[in-house]
Amino acid sequence: MAVSCTAILIPLVHSGLQSRIFPYLKTSSSFISNRSGINSILIGSLLTLLRQTVALEGHESDCISELLIGEQPIYENILVATTRVPTFGIGLQEPVNGYRRLGSLRSLLDGQMVMPPPPPDPVIHDRELLAMKDNSETRNFLQSWGPIGVLCDTHFIVIFYKPPMALANMTHLFTLDSHSSSASSNALPVLCCKTLLLTSLMKIYELGLAQSGALMSHPIPGVSFLRQNLLHLQQL
Repeated sequence: MAVSCTAILIPLVHSGLQSRIFPYLKTSSSFISNRSGINSILIGSLLTLLRQTVALEGHESDCISELLIGEQPIYENILVATTRVPTFGIGLQEPVNGYRRLGSLRSLLDGQMVMPPPPPDPVIHDRELLAMKDNSETRNFLQSWGPIGVLCDTHFIVIFYKPPMALANMTHLFTLDSHSSSASSNALPVLCCKTLLLTSLMKIYELGLAQSGALMSHPIPGVSFLRQNLLHLQQL
């Protein structure tokens, strides 16, 4: 049988996402499971099929191809996610779309084709992809790609993205003012909680926009307000 895949690369800045359609990935039906009428495949198997296809082309024709078969520094810190709806704007992570983070690309590139567990075993949440679901966005997508063989029930979506480094640095909040005097240390738990709350809200808001490719160059009032309060707290 054959499956197909949409691969999406979401940039950190508003430079437009990159995409590539793989319309025909031949594989054995043993690597496809069925969950209540929905086909599924393990991410490792799908990435292996993608890499084999790119390698057969004999050249790295785009950033996504380079990401799949490039040297290790190319995919360092790249994360992988999936969704069941081909929409990649601000609503990408809406629960109704079936968005899930799968882990780092480095950990998923094992080069092995593995059979997914058959029902009634549960879905492997961070490894098993579900095929697209039928809705208005999907039907619009299939109007463009159906003529080359893309089918809803055998099409999977893989998203590559690199998270802002600021998120990885949030742990510094727990050591804020760790060398301050004992008098000021009494207020540290409250200060840390307030700072963590403001930082979390600001970063979640910015991350959602950045991952959707919609991070704008002009100031965003809500983010500016949170950032000002955060700076004020850190100066206390």
